Amino acid sequence: MLNVVLLNDDVVLVEDENAVLSLPNKEQMQELESLGNVLHLSDTELVITLDSANQLPNFFKPISVRYALNYIIFEQALRVIYYQQLYRYYLT
Repeated sequence: MLNVVLLNDDVVLVEDENAVLSLPNKEQMQELESLGNVLHLSDTELVITLDSANQLPNFFKPISVRYALNYIIFEQALRVIYYQQLYRYYLT
């Protein structure tokens, strides 16, 4: 399942104890679901948008989408960019 959290122009990744960044897992997404708005939900994807980084627990790290591309696989990166563009479209 692809889990994506968008925060303005940033994507939110999870930082583990070894300082490795990754997309959030299902349990972490459930924690954030009540804090933000669901942009997209399907059997394989969940995309949440947040208004403020102040809502995030400490292990979540908002970084630019360009920087996030170093930490996620290409197919996921394409979907993240798609949802970021969709999010910007809904904001206008």
